[in-house]
Amino acid sequence: MSNRDRQLAGIQPPPSPAENGNVRAQTHGFRSLVEIQRNPRTAAIADWIASAVPMRSPGDELPIFLLACEVERYLRGTAALDAADADLEATRILRRDLSTVANTIGRLANSLGMTGLAAARLGLDLSRTGAALSEHLREHYPDGDGK
Repeated sequence: MSNRDRQLAGIQPPPSPAENGNVRAQTHGFRSLVEIQRNPRTAAIADWIASAVPMRSPGDELPIFLLACEVERYLRGTAALDAADADLEATRILRRDLSTVANTIGRLANSLGMTGLAAARLGLDLSRTGAALSEHLREHYPDGDGK
């Protein structure tokens, strides 16, 4: 058997194409736009986040979507934690998972400039950019006429 034959021996053929109505992506835990289309609460959260993002751009759509899904996951997790209060093992696992989700929410909110620190950084960056532009204009256009 050649090296190439050994390399290819373990490769499985791809799965058959999904039939209409397939929900594989929903059952393995990863979400897509299906989550927002299927869940009105996630869509409302995404709309709220989008309205709260300072200096929003089209590139913010993915972080907004991810943040909305994580907030929805956190809300469902806290409700499950309240319901499982007597089961110590379940609450331990839920608390750990919720901590991870909360950290993810914080990172996504920072990336969108939605926290005080991120907003301050954004303001500082804009201030530095404005100062650099002013300096550039003074150096290259001392008469202020743009020529």
